[in-house]
Amino acid sequence: MADCGCGTARDGMEDFLHNEVDESMRVDISDHLACCPGCEDEWRVGQAITNSVKRACCEEAPQELKQSIHQALRESD
Repeated sequence: MADCGCGTARDGMEDFLHNEVDESMRVDISDHLACCPGCEDEWRVGQAITNSVKRACCEEAPQELKQSIHQALRESD
C-alpha cells in the first residue's frame, strides 16, 4: 500500500484521534504512523491531550458556575 504522506496524515489526525474516519483512511493513517516517527509523535501528543480533556470533562461543574451560566442565559433572552 502506498504511504498517504505526512500532509494527509496530519490533515486527518484530529478525526483519526476521535475515530471519525472511514476504514480506508484509518488504515492509511495507521500505516503512515507506523513508519513516520514525527507523525507518530504528533499523534501521541494529540492522544494525551484528548485523554486529558476527557478526564477533565467527567467532573461536574460547580453549582455556582451552573447558576451563573443559567442567569446569563436568561438575561441574554
